[in-house]
Amino acid sequence: MRLAAPEWLLLGLALVVAARLYPRLGLARVLRAAAVGLVVLALAGPEVESRSAGLDLWVLLDRSDSASAAVAEGLPEWARLLDGTRGRGDRVRWMSFGGAPQVQQDPLQERFEGGADASRLGLALRAVAASADPRRASRVLVLSDGYATDDVAGAAAALTEAEVAVDLRWVLPPDVPDVSVRRVVAPDRVAEGEALLVEAEVVGTHAGPVPYVLERDGQVIHEGTVTLVEGVGQVRLQDRPGTLGAHRYVLRLRPKQDGVPGNDAQERWVEVEGGPRLVLVTSYPEGPLQAALRKGGFTVEVLRPEEAGVGRLSGASAVILEDVPAHRVSRELLAALPFYVEEQGGGLWMVGGKFSFGSGGYFESPIDPLLPVSMELRQEHRKLAVALAVVLDRSGSMGAMAEGPGGVHTKMSLAADGAARAVELLGPQDQVAVLAVDSEPHVIVPRVAVSSARADIIATVRRIDSQGGGIYVYEGLKGAWDELKAAEVGQRHVILFSDAADSEEPGDYKALLRTMRAAGATVSVIGLGRPSDVDAQLLQDIADRGGGRIFFTEQASEVPALFAQETVTVARSAFLTDPASVAEGAGWVEIAPRPLEWLKVVDGYNLSYARPEAAVAARTQDETAAPLVAFWRRGRGRVAAVCFPLAGEHSTEARAWPAYGDFVQSMARWVARDDAPAGVGLVTRRVGSSLQVELLHDARWEGPLGRHPPRVAVTRGAGAAVEEPTWERVGPGRWMTRVELPREGYLRGAVQVGEAALSLGPLSAGAGLEWQRPPEALAALRALSAATGGVERVQLGDVWRAPRPERMVSWAWLCLGVGLVAFLVDALLTRTGHRAPELAWPRWPGRSRVVRGPRVGRPADASAEPESVQVSLPGEDPESAARRRRLTRAKR
Repeated sequence: MRLAAPEWLLLGLALVVAARLYPRLGLARVLRAAAVGLVVLALAGPEVESRSAGLDLWVLLDRSDSASAAVAEGLPEWARLLDGTRGRGDRVRWMSFGGAPQVQQDPLQERFEGGADASRLGLALRAVAASADPRRASRVLVLSDGYATDDVAGAAAALTEAEVAVDLRWVLPPDVPDVSVRRVVAPDRVAEGEALLVEAEVVGTHAGPVPYVLERDGQVIHEGTVTLVEGVGQVRLQDRPGTLGAHRYVLRLRPKQDGVPGNDAQERWVEVEGGPRLVLVTSYPEGPLQAALRKGGFTVEVLRPEEAGVGRLSGASAVILEDVPAHRVSRELLAALPFYVEEQGGGLWMVGGKFSFGSGGYFESPIDPLLPVSMELRQEHRKLAVALAVVLDRSGSMGAMAEGPGGVHTKMSLAADGAARAVELLGPQDQVAVLAVDSEPHVIVPRVAVSSARADIIATVRRIDSQGGGIYVYEGLKGAWDELKAAEVGQRHVILFSDAADSEEPGDYKALLRTMRAAGATVSVIGLGRPSDVDAQLLQDIADRGGGRIFFTEQASEVPALFAQETVTVARSAFLTDPASVAEGAGWVEIAPRPLEWLKVVDGYNLSYARPEAAVAARTQDETAAPLVAFWRRGRGRVAAVCFPLAGEHSTEARAWPAYGDFVQSMARWVARDDAPAGVGLVTRRVGSSLQVELLHDARWEGPLGRHPPRVAVTRGAGAAVEEPTWERVGPGRWMTRVELPREGYLRGAVQVGEAALSLGPLSAGAGLEWQRPPEALAALRALSAATGGVERVQLGDVWRAPRPERMVSWAWLCLGVGLVAFLVDALLTRTGHRAPELAWPRWPGRSRVVRGPRVGRPADASAEPESVQVSLPGEDPESAARRRRLTRAKR
């Protein structure tokens, strides 16, 4: 304990003298003396140490995009060093931050969920100040690149009040040379045939020329050099897009030296507006379908599968997929179609063929739930058994963590789940073998009939884990063929799962694949990575030579679904080439008011099954009674399935059908999105990094929208969750909302009014603040550190030897409170006449108590009441003595 103002103790000494010299003050009474003494002690400011001896070190890890790689690389060493140098009673508290802070017990194992598109260090520091234990000394160690995207200076007051110092350790050199695209400006939309201007500002830490390219939809349309003068340069380019829809423009720098490559590009979406159109993705660009649609007055945009992207959905009334396999269609486009149909009100029409529906690999694809037919072949309709060999990469890269169903898993466990899903989809007559490959093949499940041991096979496969090393592709394929070549079944197939960036030792795989193809076996490949990865061409060549399909995905969570798609394509799908008679269903009247003269026979069809809520307009007259034309509504849009070919092989009867034109035109009119209703309009405007959306309507909509307010739905990227921002009615006929644009990727949206939907996007904010490196952000962080008593650390272990602030807690109020209680108790005793204990003073010479007898001159009377003996007590004032005597007489 210490006294903040010990000079007040002199007052206490003076009061002691007064109590001795002036007994009538009653200061010698114990309770009164205690009350006075406690007041004096409170004035002296008693303080006690309130903290324990240990230090809480808050380690703030920058998990934003610009620093996450460096943090992940250095974190194991930092954790070991800090834990090994801390003293007894010291604790390490971990907090990761990006878009939001997240306290973690073990940052090496726990997944960060706070978002990586921002670096909100100021928010994290305020969270530490609010969470710091006031009973312990606290300190902050920031492991970051130093470029926060929020206001760190605003946290200084809270940190100073909490007596928390902020130390800094740079995970990247703060003065690294850097050039970046600060902004790209272009119109959100232009009319068909109109030219547009793309403007960009480029900044850097040094002057000189910087090469760049401008891309449109992934294709380079201009190359040039911008010269930086005093660190700033301007780019102005003109372009005239040739097609309708939304186009993605990217300005990308190509500097010779750059310490921060993440800010070298920015993008902007521009929509080319035109009339309603149908987007036909087909393997037959000159086929009869597009000709019949154009003859019916439709605007048709014909695309090959590789040309179709998300931007093509903008302004499209419907998308038609005609006999194109799923692996040739962009995964991004497939993932975007559910929002396009259900929220934006677009139409989807799938046309049959050998590469459509289940045969095309659409089972468990993103559009599977949209289709009015289910695609997996029922067991009773299967005619051929399959022998399937699954080859899994279990190299060291498969031990990395990835997000999957139900949480975070290793890539290996997701691949094992995919193999298990494949076993689940095989029939009892099928055979399966599973191999795990690193530098050599390991037969996990020898070829066995599924019927005898399905549960055991699945359990065994799910236990496969990563063993390190690389994957020798040739050895894996050879091991698979050794298992399959003796199988006496109708079809033999291999699914190879491998890392597109780490597939080693191809060996003489070409000769091996020739042998397998000559024996009727096929090989498909699932590549984890991008088509541009170093070993992607090898995997592509294996799939091409093996007569199978190739799938690339960067998302390990998609691997189980890809295994399911491939297994159904091989084992549980069927395109039947036997002619089948056609029976009319009851559903055609929902599509067109006039009856249709149906074709008598189809040359072939995709065997599928109508879902319970779907309407069927035609079906086969064979034992399968399979739907040939089925349709239904999904959300705001419509979806149709025509399960027989309209072009190409096995379409002779359909192309000769007199009502071919009427049929496809009626289907297109039904599936196409409705035009926007009269009296409503949408206005969008960028406000900083957000999008302001205004819905305007005339008086006729006041009643309907008053009863059922408009709904806005947005999604940030293909397949992302749907969000519903709230509307604000700002006046008659005017509604408004604001949506934050994503820092990466794009935003798509729909405003739903009644039964109609008005579409938005794609739109993006370009490169976010996370990749901007303003010098003032670094200066603000250094100023904060200095203001709180922190330093820039080179040796992390020295942080434990930093001065620890003392925190003294005042006991003045406690003394005043106890003194008040003592005073009140003393007053109560005095008021009720009870005798309170007194302090024992030492006797002074010549002083004694006074005893008074009968008054002089008063005759003695034996019958008279004798007077009481009056005794003066030390420190007793006359009034108290009189009150005591009255009480004594009353008792008598």
